[in-house]
Amino acid sequence: YPEVKLQDSVQAHPIQLLLILAQITGDKTFLDAAIKGGEFVYRAQNPNGSWSHHWDPQHKHGATVRGLPRGGEINDLAMNDAIDIMHLMYLLTGEKRFEQAMDRGGQWILDADTGGKTVGWAQQYDEHNKPTVARAFEPAAWCRTATLNAARLLVTLHQQKPGDGRYLRKLEALKKWAHENVDKNGDIHEYLEPQTGRALLMWQDKVYYADKPGDYEYLKNNTPTSTRNLNPRPFIQDVDRIVAMAYDGYNSEEFINWLPTRVKQELASQNPDCGMWVLPIFSNFSGSIGAAFTVKCNPVDRMLQHIDLQRQRAQSPGKTLEIFEKNPMPQALQAVKAMNPKHPVF
Repeated sequence: YPEVKLQDSVQAHPIQLLLILAQITGDKTFLDAAIKGGEFVYRAQNPNGSWSHHWDPQHKHGATVRGLPRGGEINDLAMNDAIDIMHLMYLLTGEKRFEQAMDRGGQWILDADTGGKTVGWAQQYDEHNKPTVARAFEPAAWCRTATLNAARLLVTLHQQKPGDGRYLRKLEALKKWAHENVDKNGDIHEYLEPQTGRALLMWQDKVYYADKPGDYEYLKNNTPTSTRNLNPRPFIQDVDRIVAMAYDGYNSEEFINWLPTRVKQELASQNPDCGMWVLPIFSNFSGSIGAAFTVKCNPVDRMLQHIDLQRQRAQSPGKTLEIFEKNPMPQALQAVKAMNPKHPVF
């Protein structure tokens, strides 16, 4: 049986696109297909409130990449996407079961904090919320990238239910811990052992520690594991910006100040011949077959945001700025609003 992947927006983006097409064309076929997809995502939720790496159609449950049943997945937006779709389904249908699915997912995020000497999240878990390994280079550990994804999800949940203070309290706890544990540059290692706080990496299912003599030197010289994870990576600025968005959305001062600098960096990294972005990290990434070009959606999104920002500054100097995230979710929300303007949320 083929697995039905849930992460990497494999289900979410087609559903969002179908909703946009339904609103643009008025063709009910698109709407019916989107609702059918949303119903599948709803059924794929695990009993503990999480969503998995994929749905196992043979055994009819979610599963991790290694086949553990009903394990939760934060890696590659599995949880973020599922919550987004539940939100859209609730707004579209008004059925409380979709809102309740969001609540269960939010509670799972709160429960899945890795704890110990960390505040944050692992990439993937078993059904008992214990961090587990995924691919041969993804350890059962606190993860910087997963923690940032989970923090963004907490912002989404807080904005949907601002009266529920649990999500904001967890974000503030993460911010406090981050400021106490990053290095002088505001950076942190990609993976930490929750019980000890030690930085680590995994290669071919073996764990290597940053503070163990010879471990990281061996990885650097003898394996194709990603060199970007051998050193601490930016963290505190991302955390501060995400937490600020819980209060001010995309109009937060941190986001507005960060955006132009990031856009300039991304413009400089674009290949001038083909208009795409090269990702040389692929050439030394453990799952790679070589350097690659890719259409980078996030840089394009941020450039559109930057254009919006500059236009508003030119047209209305001194006026409060509004920045809208350019990805399928907000556009899908607008499509749902157009189709269901009487929903109490609108």
